[in-house]
Amino acid sequence: MKTCNRPRLKLRIVAMLSAFACLGLPPGATAVAGKIMLYPEEQRQLISDWGYDIKQDGKAAALSPEFARTLFVEDRMTCLRLPIYGNLGHPAHPADGQVVASHYAPMLQAMTNARAARANVILFASKKLEERGSFPDWVVDAKGVVPARYARMLADYLGFVQAHGFAIDILGIDNEMEYNHGAITPAKQREIVDDLRSLARQRGFTMPRHLIGPDTFNPNPGWLSTLVQSGWGDRLDMVGTHYYPGPHRPQQQLQRLAQAAGSRPLWHTELHWQGKAADGFEAARESLAAFFDCTGQGFSGFAWWDYRRTGVKGGIEKALTQSTANSHPIRLVNGVTGPGQFIMRAFRNEAGITVWAINMAVPNADSFRFELASGAIAGNVGYEQWTASGSTTGAATRLAQNAFTLKLPIKTITKMVVPFPSAGGKRS
Repeated sequence: MKTCNRPRLKLRIVAMLSAFACLGLPPGATAVAGKIMLYPEEQRQLISDWGYDIKQDGKAAALSPEFARTLFVEDRMTCLRLPIYGNLGHPAHPADGQVVASHYAPMLQAMTNARAARANVILFASKKLEERGSFPDWVVDAKGVVPARYARMLADYLGFVQAHGFAIDILGIDNEMEYNHGAITPAKQREIVDDLRSLARQRGFTMPRHLIGPDTFNPNPGWLSTLVQSGWGDRLDMVGTHYYPGPHRPQQQLQRLAQAAGSRPLWHTELHWQGKAADGFEAARESLAAFFDCTGQGFSGFAWWDYRRTGVKGGIEKALTQSTANSHPIRLVNGVTGPGQFIMRAFRNEAGITVWAINMAVPNADSFRFELASGAIAGNVGYEQWTASGSTTGAATRLAQNAFTLKLPIKTITKMVVPFPSAGGKRS
């Protein structure tokens, strides 16, 4: 991976329009006291999966049985993202047909602990980025990956994992091609997949249920469109990308990728926190905004990179994961200010409705009324509110059966939990 402080429509026309509506008035509009409307029955794409990544050194060894229960039970994660090693750090594939088991021992133990905590944890194997060492020397030539050789390496990996009692659910053949020098084009993707399927029949290992890609550093709709238009769309079941937070998020590329995906599930496979300062508050705003960009485009899965559970960063990450797991984004309309200054999103799952509010520049944000367009609030509306130094919790003020109010000071991020029946809802 690269440091995450780089500048970085069918589903999706409705999703785009709704996303822009949720952002509020055009840039430069002034803050006004008003009403935030929530539409519980207007639900969008289910966020079905959250993942934990152990591709960073030390992460696999640190995934103890206790921490696995924390992640996959308390934090409601469903996926474990695993490394496929190359030449640097962990030269686990020194030659065709060889796997050095010791390099993968911590990973296998982490898989065991994850499956003990949640029996149906999704195992997502992804190529580890090690720049020019991402692929063993015997797999590449001057033009990058040689498809037949790389297919054999992947077959070695899948067979090794299966010999230890596991079958990979999702396989990411590439990862940030901008930096790994593998030059896996759509044509190479086709060759690799065809060869791998043939090897699975010959060697008797189980092919992953899903293939995901291209998992580029930024959304790459052109690569995906070329794959599909060339008649090779069946070599990719899921669309994965990275989408880094920051002031230059490539939102148009994200929209085009969502359009090119068609009916394939969309995953953000390496969700980063912006910047080097773990608890920087501007970083929090930009990181949440990047997540909201993806939910606005119908993404159903996310995998954290460097997930933490301490400090402001860790507290927000944990709350975001728990509150949006198995949830549907719902329509929310506010008339407050322009993008980036007062951002709101709402999600509905079996626990009720969770509203996230980011206020970076709007004064007097204590006079807004939150109102349900249908139904009634089923109890107290609890909240957690973060500043740069920590968080506080409490209850909002109920105004009516379907309405409440809560002060949202400048430079705060707030999560509000609205008790609400879990049944029903139409998709939009």
